[in-house]
Amino acid sequence: KNCNMKKILGTCGLLLLCAAAKTQTFHPEWGDVFLQDEIPTVHITIDPDSLAEMLLDENLFSDYEYPASFVYQTSFYSDTIDLIGFRLRGNTSRLAAKKSFKVSFNTFVDQQKYKGLKKMNLNGEHNDVSILRSRLNWESARTFDVPASRTNHVRLYVNGEYRGLYLNVEQIDNRYLNERFAASTGNLYKCFYGSNLAYLGEDPDIYKLAPWGNRIYELKTNTEDDDYSGLAHFIDVLNNTPLQDLPCELEEVFNVHDYLKAAALEILWGHWDGYIYNNNNYYLYDNPDDGRFHFIPYDLDNTLGIDWLGLDWSERNIYDWDNNEPRPLFSRLMLIEEYRSEFTWQVNEAIETVFNPDVILERAEILQVLIEDAALEDDYKELDYGFTDTDFQNALYEAFGAHVGMSISEYVEIRTNSALDQLETLLEPFVVIPFDNAPWTSGEVDLLAFAGTSASFVQATINPSSGSSMIVDMFDDGLHQDLAANDGWFGAQIQAETSWDSFTYQIMAGNGQETDTAPCEPQLVWSSWLGNGLVINEVMPSNTSNIADEFGEYDDWIELFNAGSTSQDLSNYYLTNKLEEANKWRLPLI
Repeated sequence: KNCNMKKILGTCGLLLLCAAAKTQTFHPEWGDVFLQDEIPTVHITIDPDSLAEMLLDENLFSDYEYPASFVYQTSFYSDTIDLIGFRLRGNTSRLAAKKSFKVSFNTFVDQQKYKGLKKMNLNGEHNDVSILRSRLNWESARTFDVPASRTNHVRLYVNGEYRGLYLNVEQIDNRYLNERFAASTGNLYKCFYGSNLAYLGEDPDIYKLAPWGNRIYELKTNTEDDDYSGLAHFIDVLNNTPLQDLPCELEEVFNVHDYLKAAALEILWGHWDGYIYNNNNYYLYDNPDDGRFHFIPYDLDNTLGIDWLGLDWSERNIYDWDNNEPRPLFSRLMLIEEYRSEFTWQVNEAIETVFNPDVILERAEILQVLIEDAALEDDYKELDYGFTDTDFQNALYEAFGAHVGMSISEYVEIRTNSALDQLETLLEPFVVIPFDNAPWTSGEVDLLAFAGTSASFVQATINPSSGSSMIVDMFDDGLHQDLAANDGWFGAQIQAETSWDSFTYQIMAGNGQETDTAPCEPQLVWSSWLGNGLVINEVMPSNTSNIADEFGEYDDWIELFNAGSTSQDLSNYYLTNKLEEANKWRLPLI
């Protein structure tokens, strides 16, 4: 597998950060909006005529935003915003008696935010008698290091009327991207029903298809450019690359390893309304920070035993879970042995950590106690399917019937057991090299790779710019710069010589029968260890609004600092963001 994070911030031995696969997503703190230990109250005040107009049958699918005021109350603060936009949200949920709503803080007041948020999604969860499934899933995704929206429950009042218990789900937007991917300037696509990622042709505009009025790959950022060339290229690589070449080619344009984690959860949840079965409800983000697309799950309510199709999601085969229609992002990966093994490992890991009856039911019982009063007072929960207070109180352990054919407990018990029975033997080893490998800044260089627990050996081949190559054994014992013993992470430390300007590396894992090597080609790493006190003190790789230069422009920048005792000659130093253009920007002479 090939390194595609070519984010080079200097040449001539200045600095390089490079890695092959970002395996960890940064999750922001819950913050003051997504409180976890209480149920805040949201008050919306809107002109009664506007509210009546919004709820007319002919307006249910309109996104017109009506002016309203907003109050957010907790046990320790109460905030008021006088002017916000308020509208219905969702797809089929717009037809429900218990509506879902979107609050937009910047509709009428430019740049207005609430505690950093531009939007707030208030979901009625009208399909779910427990009012818990979506939140449980988002929390498990967060723990499993899959991109996840923050959530919490709130009481919603509109014009003084209690509209019920709602789930506040974080908006996926530029702020969300910046907090998870360290960059927010790339193309973000919201993917609706029909977004199967099948190849349609070379013309990027083909993927702007809108058979039901809205694009199925809806561009949410950079809309003025309306450039779908990156998406078209990703879909081309995914579908048309021969299988023997797919790992190297696909990892250049897509974060495969994080997707396999998301796929494992999607199947365990029984999220049939997601990508793999229903080609629906996910986002794709073309991250300029690493040059690859990232998969973001979405809309997790019809899960954990909820079914509208008459299928048993609790026992469906985890390797053959799609709809027998084009789903290349899952089906093609399952044809590649190392990816199939990695998926197998991730399913087992999820069951051991975030998706098993003990973990889920313990958390569900805590949340049920937390939301019980607000849920029992919610008369709107009864309007769509006749959910009663008793149904809510029994939802963890007793099935409601109809579309809720299994309780949460029953579904998770059956799904975990059936998935474990279906797991294949890990025949093919795999290697994942993390984004957060430590940069080379001193004589000691830490190596870190993920190979699961099926590997019997992991080795790194190091080829320095001067001197002889070496093979370094890596260990999963918690003692060799790895994370913890027997967790699938392997580490080692090498002593870099001062004569090295750079080195290349590859990491190989094996189990006595098969091997896997990453990256596909030896990856170049340049030293930032100059030994003369010159360091990069600060970096702003995506400056859009923070610090302007003397011309009032928001260019990217770095700050160099000389910590040594003598002056440094930088006349032959350059900055670049492309390996093939090492001398792209020469440092200015002062």
